[in-house]
Amino acid sequence: MAFNQTDFNNFINRLTSYTGSSTVFNQYLNPTQISNLEQYLINIEALSPTILLVGEAPGYKGCAITGIPFTSEFIINTHNQNGVLANCTALGNQREASATIVWEKLDERQALGKLNVPPLIWNIFPFHPHDNGNLLSNRTPIVSELIIGLSFLNDLINLFPSITNVYAIGQSANQTINMLPQFSGSIRHPSNGGKPQFNSDIDVLFP
Repeated sequence: MAFNQTDFNNFINRLTSYTGSSTVFNQYLNPTQISNLEQYLINIEALSPTILLVGEAPGYKGCAITGIPFTSEFIINTHNQNGVLANCTALGNQREASATIVWEKLDERQALGKLNVPPLIWNIFPFHPHDNGNLLSNRTPIVSELIIGLSFLNDLINLFPSITNVYAIGQSANQTINMLPQFSGSIRHPSNGGKPQFNSDIDVLFP
């Protein structure tokens, strides 16, 4: 089932209309990032995903460059021939630690035949929060930003009627989305030593 084109366009327009601030960078003001996101959403919608994983926010080495949550330029360069990152663009080959961990684990589950349809991945705050005036930094979204992000998340879920289960990756997402009717639990964020527990949680999710 293809997107409702009006709803899809409205969602993209909302993203590109967000102005940002001295501590928030809207990567979707850049043509490469918004084009990549559109292509990713179109690619994965065709697979009718049932699971949505919601992280915290774009990092400056990852989604802030690519426009796609939990990806890096390196991930796009190594995964863009087919699947959900087909026809996405990377201008360099920057790596990002969390993106690498996530895709290594998803690749593993797929290779084992445990993951026939990849999950849709998003961030509870879809823009890059950073220290004042320093784009090359990451900070945790504040409550008002998480509330803004929840509005975008609801719009995204409405675009994907196939989604039946929503999981939070990390505490920021967990505290924001745990009242959603589709909320199904929390997964350890892979950063800050969380890789082993993240991998274990994904094993449980895709047994």
